[in-house]
Parts: sequence; C-alpha cells; structure tokens
Amino acid sequence: MQIESKIGKILRTSEAIYNIISDFSKIEPLIPIPKEKVKDFTTTEDVCSFTAEGAGTIELKIVNREPFSLVKYTGGGDIPLKFFIWIQLKEAKPNDTRIKITFRADIPKAMEVMFKSKVEKALNSLIDKISGI
Repeated sequence: MQIESKIGKILRTSEAIYNIISDFSKIEPLIPIPKEKVKDFTTTEDVCSFTAEGAGTIELKIVNREPFSLVKYTGGGDIPLKFFIWIQLKEAKPNDTRIKITFRADIPKAMEVMFKSKVEKALNSLIDKISGI
C-alpha cells in the first residue's frame, strides 16, 4: 500500500528545508510528542527512538539522503510493520519549495481501508506542520 500526502508549499529554499528534515536532532520540534505516553525520547542525526505506552520501543532511521530533494526513513525497534516514508522536495523558484510525503508499507488488504484514512490525515498534518517552518 502506498499513500501520498497533499503537496505543501514552503517559502524557503529546498536546501534550508533539507537541512532540517535530514537530521533528526533538528526535526524534533516538528514531531508531535504526547509526553504522557512517550518516554525515553532520543535523537541523533540518523535515528529517532522512543518508548511508547503499549507499543514498546519505536525507532525511525534515515536510510537515504539525496541533498536538497529527498530523505527516506524506515522503522525499527519493536515495530512489526515494515514501512518506508520519504519526503520529496522540489524548488519551484528561489525561496518557494514544494513538499510531498509518501508512505509505503505491506499492509494486509483487510486492514487497508481502516489504515489509509488515518495515515493520510497524519501525513497531511505533518505537511501543514513542516510548511510552517
């Protein structure tokens, strides 16, 4: 299953945006963290990990970087689902960049309908949050 976000517009260069989204230690302010449910939140340039109530240890890793145009992430830790998320940047003109997030995972067909709307909502919410940087 593959889900794409809406396309966002950011009034910054693709380089400035890339420098934030390609380093988890700079992304942290963009990630909504419910402090009452999340413990042991840590970040490095390449990895973000935390313990979520009822879900165990969750880890996100950056697995591919293409300067100023793409960052690709995958999951680790106790996440049973193999997935990838990539953020694409396209500079339309100076200080005017388009952004799109794509999510791909192997989800059983029976769960796709229930899962798809929640993921779309989360991706679009993240686009709105990133567009505000």
